[in-house]
Amino acid sequence: MDVLNLSIGGPDYLDLPFVEKVWEITANNIIMVSAIGNDGPLYGTLNNPADQSDVIGVGGIDYSDHIASFSSRGMSTWEIPHG
Repeated sequence: MDVLNLSIGGPDYLDLPFVEKVWEITANNIIMVSAIGNDGPLYGTLNNPADQSDVIGVGGIDYSDHIASFSSRGMSTWEIPHG
């Protein structure tokens, strides 16, 4: 299994050369994980490439293992057990 961690992101979802490269990577069975952003839970705060459907977006948690108030959120949330 090949995984690419890309802990960067930005608001430019129209950056077609970058988006096409993400599509190429994921089409070659490489799992892409990316930071989802620190702009809060509001609509439109997801960062590229974590906002793409074939990328796993990862946000932040607080000291109580809850989603951090500053963390952006995607269309669905998976909670992973502590440890």
